[in-house]
Amino acid sequence: MTAVAAEAAAVVADAGPADDLVPLPGGYALTRTPDYDVLVGGVGPAAAAAATATALAVADTPYGLVVSAGIGGGFPSHAPVGSLVVSDTVVAADLGADTPDGFLPVDELGFGRTSHPSPAGLSALVARTLGAAHAPV
Repeated sequence: MTAVAAEAAAVVADAGPADDLVPLPGGYALTRTPDYDVLVGGVGPAAAAAATATALAVADTPYGLVVSAGIGGGFPSHAPVGSLVVSDTVVAADLGADTPDGFLPVDELGFGRTSHPSPAGLSALVARTLGAAHAPV
C-alpha cells in the first residue's frame, strides 16, 4: 500500500515487469508484479484504511501480508531518502485536537491510542534481515 503513484513506482522499480496502474473502484489504482501487488490508496490514515480494507475485501485471492510503503515523512539525519525503516511502533502523532491549552493527542482526549506497537520479535527480525532502521514511525 502506498499513498501516491510515485511511491508505487519506487516500490516496483526493481521488481521486474509490472503492469501499468489499473484504476479500481473508489479511485484507487493497482499495479502487479510477478510477486506482489502495489496499491495506491491516497494520502492520510483514512484513505489508507479505506483503500486497504477495499483491496482486502474484493481480492480474488486472500493476501497473506500487507505492507505500508512510502516516504514516511522526512528524517534525513536518521533515515535519509531511500532508507528502509521497519516500525517498532506506529505513532499517530497528528491525531488529536487543538485546545485553548495547546494540542492534545487522541489518547489524552480519551478517544483511543496514539501509539500502536508492532509485534516486537517480528519487526526486529525483519529490520535485522533487511538491514533497516528499527524505530518509531
